[in-house]
Amino acid sequence: MTRLFLDASVLFAAALSERGGARALMDLGYAGQVELVVSDLVLEEARRNLAAKAPLAIPAFETFLRSAPFV
Repeated sequence: MTRLFLDASVLFAAALSERGGARALMDLGYAGQVELVVSDLVLEEARRNLAAKAPLAIPAFETFLRSAPFV
């Protein structure tokens, strides 16, 4: 299976918008077509950037953390 390493910018963009490439990558993971790979450092960076620049997107980000099939 294809593995995709998601960086903080992908997580940031996916939390901000329900459309676009970043959300499409998340959808591929939810569908089981790819494995989504992240690191703790990436998660922390995404959380920090959202808090500073787009705090209203934090609930979507937290939903990803609970439900996305991250490796």
